[in-house]
Amino acid sequence: METEVYTAYTYESKAFEQHTKFIYAILCHDKKIREFTFDTYQSQSNPEWPMGLEGAFIFRDGSFMTAFLPSYALPQQAEQQLKDQTIFRQSVPVLVRLLADQNSVIRRRAIKPLGLIGPEAKDAVPELAQILRYVEKEIRNSAFQALAAIGSEAKQAVPSLIQALKDQNSDIRRNAISTLREIGPAARQAVPFLIQALEDQDEVVVRRDAENTLREIGSEAKEAVPSLIQALKDQDEVVRRDAAEVLEEIGAEAKQAVPALIQLLNDESLVVRVNAIEALGDIGAEAKQAVPMLTQALENKFSAIRDSAEVALRQISSEDKK
Repeated sequence: METEVYTAYTYESKAFEQHTKFIYAILCHDKKIREFTFDTYQSQSNPEWPMGLEGAFIFRDGSFMTAFLPSYALPQQAEQQLKDQTIFRQSVPVLVRLLADQNSVIRRRAIKPLGLIGPEAKDAVPELAQILRYVEKEIRNSAFQALAAIGSEAKQAVPSLIQALKDQNSDIRRNAISTLREIGPAARQAVPFLIQALEDQDEVVVRRDAENTLREIGSEAKEAVPSLIQALKDQDEVVRRDAAEVLEEIGAEAKQAVPALIQLLNDESLVVRVNAIEALGDIGAEAKQAVPMLTQALENKFSAIRDSAEVALRQISSEDKK
């Protein structure tokens, strides 16, 4: 495999020579050579050996490749350099091909840079979605992280993430929910399944994560309102707080939650009360039945309550005049 090497390097020739050999070997057609390359790398006691990650090579097929290495060889500074490299983003086609490699170590190492590239790695989404079906936990977790970093451009993976929401392992369900949160409104087809996650009685953390994801989806999550009303009564304070925040994001479409939010104005938690007031304000004119309670809240001893009530009353009044 012939290469044309870029000359814009800032490290010593010896280190550069090592990286040239490393990248050449990592892409070798011979599986044994690829495995030996990783085994040799992992046996290195000197963590300085694999630095100089921004080196790039042009192959005969016109694609680009940048050295990709295990996470413990990627200090924060090096990761930022990778994110800033235009040439690195052009390596996506090669990295996508490596996702199908028979060697699980190579597959895992190929996922890391795709996450660093972010939204511009969207062409890798179908393959990353397939990886979510793998048994190996570490590879699946890496795929979740990469899809989350790709964000809204990873919407093709939503069906696979919905399947992951049904997994018996709560860690996998949480990873799927967190990834959907980063995809945001483009993940609206997952709302019915996130509603089911709101009712997860075994894992309070799953319920919290589901609420956070629904909040990012925003008004598109309006069908979750009945379940969010139930969440307002949850024994866990954070679940109640987050449910009110989601209703705030949904806005006027959450009007049926007004009675439950009014009841929440007496919650023992100051934060929950504030969130309930803010949700009523964002619901607007449809929350006018809360005006007496909000007016009373203007005399509350806590400034957070008074300030929130004042803003909410203004919002409700403004909407009512339209």
